[in-house]
Amino acid sequence: MMNRMQENDYQTMKQRLVTICEVQAGTISATEAAERLGVSRKTFYEYMDAFVKAAAEALTPGDPGRPKLSDETRKIRQLEAEKKRLENELYEMKAISELQGRIIAIRDSQLAEREKKERDELPVIQAISHEKSRNRTIPLKRFILAGQLSVSTFFRYEHRAALGEPLWGPRGKPRAVTMEDDVILQLLKQQQRHGNRHRLRAVSAVHAQHPEYSTRRFQELANELRFKLLRGERKSMLSVEYCEAHLIWSMDIFEQVHRGVRFHVLQVIDLGSRVKLEPAVKPGAFTGEEVAEHLNYLMHKHEAPLFLKRDNGSNLNSGEVLSILKMFAVIPFNSPPGFPQFNGVME
Repeated sequence: MMNRMQENDYQTMKQRLVTICEVQAGTISATEAAERLGVSRKTFYEYMDAFVKAAAEALTPGDPGRPKLSDETRKIRQLEAEKKRLENELYEMKAISELQGRIIAIRDSQLAEREKKERDELPVIQAISHEKSRNRTIPLKRFILAGQLSVSTFFRYEHRAALGEPLWGPRGKPRAVTMEDDVILQLLKQQQRHGNRHRLRAVSAVHAQHPEYSTRRFQELANELRFKLLRGERKSMLSVEYCEAHLIWSMDIFEQVHRGVRFHVLQVIDLGSRVKLEPAVKPGAFTGEEVAEHLNYLMHKHEAPLFLKRDNGSNLNSGEVLSILKMFAVIPFNSPPGFPQFNGVME
């Protein structure tokens, strides 16, 4: 608000400006204008010259952009900005230090009553919330970290506190209705496969019939049952080691992709020496005749074995292959159905 002196100066300047504009418009003469303002014609013309110069200067286009600052002005502004930044940092550090002191006092008072993992965080949440309302210019995350909490934990606790709920809930998912372990095991044993007895059908399919019981417990018992079945199978298995070359060969076919082309490889291994004999490779599947032709080649080039292990593939058990084995007096050993471990080296 202007004081009386400023108001009088403003009215005087306004009257001079209006009078000069009337003279410029030809409404009144310079003599009449001088008489109205109570000055001489010379003084009035000085007023009008100053008005024209000021108007011309104001309408003269200047350099684009902000006016250039002098080096001294620029340094002063930089120092003022740095001063303000340091003041804000000092204020923030002071507020956080005070909060940390209150939190330490809160937790020290709780230490004799309960363990750290069971400490009551409600006073800490209240202290952080109070500090947040007092200092809205400081990021909330700084206060939360000062309380040794994560941001998500703070908001979760704050929401629970607002609802009047306990901050600490029971850990993990709500426990489902339990079922006697022997009943679950009985259900799972009914899902055993006859081929691979250590494998079970999908446990989820079993649990779908009993959704009221714990999924976790179903999984735990299924894993225990698998382990027991597998351990029992391994105890009943015989481990045979072949010490002589040309005693027994192992044969199988596998696929290999090379540069986008799928190749079939017929591989034969001497189980005594573990030597891989020359493989046969082709883009498509092997026929029984092609398998027999490759065996004939290998047995002529190398000493024919006494036994040959193979799986139950139709091309490995064709009539042509059987004829070659009879010709070289080789006894075939086929893997039992559903038990590839019999030919484990090749598998």
